[in-house]
Amino acid sequence: MVKQVAAPHHVGSLVVLLRCCEDKVRQRLQPLLDEADLSPEHWRIMALLREQPGLGAGAIATGAVLPSASVTRHVDKLVERDMVVRSIDPADKRRVVLALSPRGLDLAEQLLAEERAVEDVIATSLGPKRFEALARDLDMLPRVLDG
Repeated sequence: MVKQVAAPHHVGSLVVLLRCCEDKVRQRLQPLLDEADLSPEHWRIMALLREQPGLGAGAIATGAVLPSASVTRHVDKLVERDMVVRSIDPADKRRVVLALSPRGLDLAEQLLAEERAVEDVIATSLGPKRFEALARDLDMLPRVLDG
């Protein structure tokens, strides 16, 4: 008889718990990303541009939590896939800004709906007060770590 091994429970490591949670969310989004031949990094850029169209590369690196050196490569793929469009900033002709294309906006809405479904599962499991507290704490964590 083969003994079943339970999934690891990493109570002692917050870093591992955060990675585990990120992995579970990514698993839910991955089928939609695979269909569009996109990565989670592409989704972070698209989600940011959905909320804030007209950003430049520097703001995208910060907002999507990506290394600055990789933003152009990721954006190039999104442009190639007709998910994002580049345009000249009307306020500063030297600056290129980015926005979602209609196709990118459609996919972003699908991915956002899947993200919300994941959040609904978590909120239902934790209850509204614990879910709101978790969201507040996670929102505060980067500022705490920045000192």
